[in-house]
Amino acid sequence: LSTLLLERPPGTIESHIVTRIAWEVTVGLAFLHRNGIMHRDVKPSNVLLDENLHAKVTDFGLSSDNSSDDIDEWSPNLSATELDMNNRLSWYTAPELISHGTQPATQYTERCDVFS
Repeated sequence: LSTLLLERPPGTIESHIVTRIAWEVTVGLAFLHRNGIMHRDVKPSNVLLDENLHAKVTDFGLSSDNSSDDIDEWSPNLSATELDMNNRLSWYTAPELISHGTQPATQYTERCDVFS
């Protein structure tokens, strides 16, 4: 997806294709969430497109199982500076994950995947 977005000028991808890609990513995330998995790294470079421009969500390196007791590396209390220093702050980071000063960041939830 990131390659398609870089290669095509803004507004030149047909609306039905944009809608289908968004729908397929949404369906993929819904499947993950129904099965207790949070992706935690949704961004264009982690959405692959086949030759017919059908989307597949990929790269589960940061994903987590909601049922596990593992500590969530995104929370709490990571400041925007700390996230940025670790190269984890991006345009796709949900605002609730970024703490400002003494205000703690929220735990990562499925909503954060949806924002991304």
